[in-house]
Amino acid sequence: MVDGRTSLAVLRATNAAALHDRMHLRTAWLSCGAFDASLVSKLAEEIMDLRLSDLGLVKAFDPRSGDDRFASPPALRFVCARESCGKILGTATTIGEAMLRLPAPFSARIATAGSKSATATEKRWVSEIDAATLRPFRDADVYVTSASASTSASFGWHIDDIDVLLVLLSGSKRFRVAGRALGSAPVIDHVMTPGDAIFIPAGAFHTGGQSTLPDDSILLSIAFDWATDVEAQRAAAETVTQWQQVRKRVLATLPIEQDSWDWAGSDHGRQALRARFSVGAAKHLTAPFMPQNIMV
Repeated sequence: MVDGRTSLAVLRATNAAALHDRMHLRTAWLSCGAFDASLVSKLAEEIMDLRLSDLGLVKAFDPRSGDDRFASPPALRFVCARESCGKILGTATTIGEAMLRLPAPFSARIATAGSKSATATEKRWVSEIDAATLRPFRDADVYVTSASASTSASFGWHIDDIDVLLVLLSGSKRFRVAGRALGSAPVIDHVMTPGDAIFIPAGAFHTGGQSTLPDDSILLSIAFDWATDVEAQRAAAETVTQWQQVRKRVLATLPIEQDSWDWAGSDHGRQALRARFSVGAAKHLTAPFMPQNIMV
């Protein structure tokens, strides 16, 4: 049992058993102030000092990234790992320095299961979450945005094949989680502040950030493998693969003004999507994501 008095990971308002239950739900949840602000601040400080050239994966997003898009693939300025990051930004460049230099958010992988953790505090976080939830973690990334950037958006609306726990470490950042159909209404629409946590189950559409007026922010994203349910893991992976095919082969034909979650969720948008993509050859591919086929 994890001791909640000394743990960095156990939610304030629950014990380890309750955290275990919540982390095995198939629905999204939000817990405001779940983590002590002073503890998340310590982790944020350590992360700011990490050198990009020491990290396994860095993705720099393009300033054109939009928070409401769902059909367009994420726009990236560059992707690098370890030494190649040094060639782009300089060997000694830290996350904090890159935050001030890059015009849009970037992500950095700070931990991978079976590998050395980037900081001692981060290692304690993921080990205690593992112990409390019996959910083996796969990897941990931070999403970093400067208030001077033109946007805090990164991927737009998308789904993952793993469960994710988000914890805001510093600043503020809007995050939305919807259902499993295109244009489904958000079940969470929250501007996160330090210590807030959001759990996103595999297959739930979500988007982070906004296209205007970003704030400084560091968001920790911890991805979890499926502890025992191999079939559920396989099904989630297949769903994400199918979604990627839908976006590449079908939704790419949408006019740019219709590449909007708000439009997809409107009466007109739902009718247009069904009329265009629920017939002919596209029907089988798009069926799992069409509004009339999924409870939202």
